[in-house]
Parts: sequence; structure tokens; C-alpha cells
Amino acid sequence: MKKVILLAAVAFGVMSAQAQQAVEVPKLTDNLSVTVKGGLIAPMSGGYDFIDDMRGIFGAEFRKQVTPVYGIGVEGDFSLKTGSLAKYSGTNINHLYVGLFGTANLFNLIDGYKADRKFDVETVVGAGWLHAFVPWYSSGVYDAKGTDGWDKNGLAVKFGLNLNYNLNQQFTVSLKPAINWGVLADAQSAWPAVDKRANFELQAGLTYHIGKKGFNSVKPYDQAEVDALNKQINDLRAQNNACNNNVNALKSQVAKLQAELEECKNAKPVEVVKEVTAEQQLSTVRYVYFRKGSSKIAADQKPNVEMIAAYLKSHPKATVSIKGYASPEGSKEANEKIAAARANAVKTMLIKTYKVKADRIKAEGQGVGNMFEDASWNRVSICTLENAK
Repeated sequence: MKKVILLAAVAFGVMSAQAQQAVEVPKLTDNLSVTVKGGLIAPMSGGYDFIDDMRGIFGAEFRKQVTPVYGIGVEGDFSLKTGSLAKYSGTNINHLYVGLFGTANLFNLIDGYKADRKFDVETVVGAGWLHAFVPWYSSGVYDAKGTDGWDKNGLAVKFGLNLNYNLNQQFTVSLKPAINWGVLADAQSAWPAVDKRANFELQAGLTYHIGKKGFNSVKPYDQAEVDALNKQINDLRAQNNACNNNVNALKSQVAKLQAELEECKNAKPVEVVKEVTAEQQLSTVRYVYFRKGSSKIAADQKPNVEMIAAYLKSHPKATVSIKGYASPEGSKEANEKIAAARANAVKTMLIKTYKVKADRIKAEGQGVGNMFEDASWNRVSICTLENAK
């Protein structure tokens, strides 16, 4: 039997430990409540009748819920002078009780804290001062007025339950069965619940929760999760270092391209135009100009191409050499590409539009031109007619 009890206690302890949750530490003013209560109290020992000596009891509690499981508080009760015990009191009150108590929420202990739980059960343990109003007794006669009597004081302990139904965040109604047991009293005491006599209480209470009620759950510390997060942080740092290395490599590439650009700007232009007389230029050289960044022949330049075609048709043995140029903007590679495209644009129009044979046309790009002072004029294809005679 002892082994069964021990195993049950261990199992309950493990279950309770697993149900506990980490919560934020509340403020001092959180989870405060005040309760008003009332009901019946009846003696359970000392030769008194449970039903006949039953009387009304009323009281109040002030409480602080320290954790989701445990709470502490102070309470006060008094019973009325009714029934057969009325003759033993010289006042309208039979007894007063003031004490401290602690509570343990069994549902939160076993199942873990839930803010929206409607019903829960608490155990209550308390201790306090018990005062009984007792008249003088002499020769079998009680002094009902108590003029010659004395009152009794004692230490009492209390064990009970709170069966709570939570109406909302502000109000809770409870059924409060308990046993109040006097364990230490004055000499010659003969009063219920004083001098090791017990009373049974059954009260109903209405609780008002002051300010914030409840607890904020927090995730408990998990070493495995922390290790995983540290690994993730280290991986992100490695990725960041790799990105920094890529940035440095790109900066080096940019610096290299800038150096090449400066080299192109400072390079001596290639001499591409032969010296010809003004008369020769007028009769054998035609210019086709282009817009910036374009190799398309604009409408206002097509007459120049038509003049070249007309000349070639009227001189069957003549050929044309087309050299395309670019202005100095842009990279060397881009300028070479667009210069060749401008030469081929004139060649293509001569072949497709004016049906000039391809073997009479030579087209090539010359890169950046420097024939004219105005840079925009160097966006040109220079067409030189040869063997015209």
C-alpha cells in the first residue's frame, strides 16, 4: 500500500511539473481581488447538534494571485446568534474569525494555465485568530447579558475548497465548503471551534477582480532551440561575409573598367580619312549622320544614300567604301559595335532599297571618330566612291 501511495505521489508530481508554464512576472497591482461571502456554519463535535446549532455566517476576503497556481489572502468571518447556541452568547454574534490563507489551483497545477477557463477548483489552507463571545456560567445558570462573562480566544486552522465559475474577466462566483478547527484556546473553554472543536462551513462568494486579471505565458528556455538559432545566425554571418567579398570584387571590376575608359579617352584617334581636295570631296564623298546611340538611318539622311545609289547606277564600274564612326561617349566595346552597325546600315539600304550589288560595296566600322570638332558630327558613316572613271 505504501508503495502504491508513493508511486501515485511521484506520478502526480511529474504531471504537475509538466503542466507548469513559464509566465511573465506580474506587477504588484495585478491579480488582486475582493470577495464577499455568506452561508451556513454548523458544529461537528463537542456534543452540539449539527442541524439545531447551525447558524448564519458572513465574511469577506482580499486576495492576491501570485502565480497561475498559488495565491495568498486575508479573510474575516462572523457567525450570528441563532438556534440553541443563542443562549451561550451575550451579543448578536457568536464568533469572529480573522486569518491568513493560501490557495492552490488544481486545474492550473495539473492541466496548465488557460486564461479562458470557465471552471476551476482550488484548495484552501489557512490559520488565524478565533474569538468566541461566551457569558459567565455559574451553578448551572448562564448570564445571558454577559455582564459577568468573559470571551474566549483561540488559534484556528481552516481547510477547504473553492469551486469557482468565472463569469468574465471581472467577476467570479464560488461555492466554498470548509472546515474551521480550533486547535489552541484559553483554559476552561467550552465553545464550539474553540478548544479543539470543529465547524463545517458552506458559503457562496462573489469575487470582483481589481485591475488586470491573468498571466502572460512566455516560452521557456530551450537550449536546443537556442543552439539552432545560434547556428542560423552564424550561417547568416557567413552569407554576409560572402556578399561583402562579392561587393569588393565588383568594386575592383568597376575600378578596372574606369581605368579602361580613361585609357580610351586619352588614346590618340585613328586617322581614317584620306586627304582629298574640296572638289573630290564634293564629287566622291557622301556623309550619312546618325542620332546618338542609334544605327537607324533617319528620314532626312536617306537622300544622301539615294545620291550614292544614283552615282553607282550611272557609273557601273564604280564602288563605294563605307566607314562607320561613333562619338566618344560610352565604352570602347559599345562604340566599336555601333560604328560597324552604322556602316552596315548604309550598305543594307543600298542593297535592299536600290538593288546595288553587294560586291560593289565595302562596309566596316572604325570605332570612335575625331574628324569633326563637334562630337555629335562624328556619329557618321563616310561613304567614298572609288574607280568612278
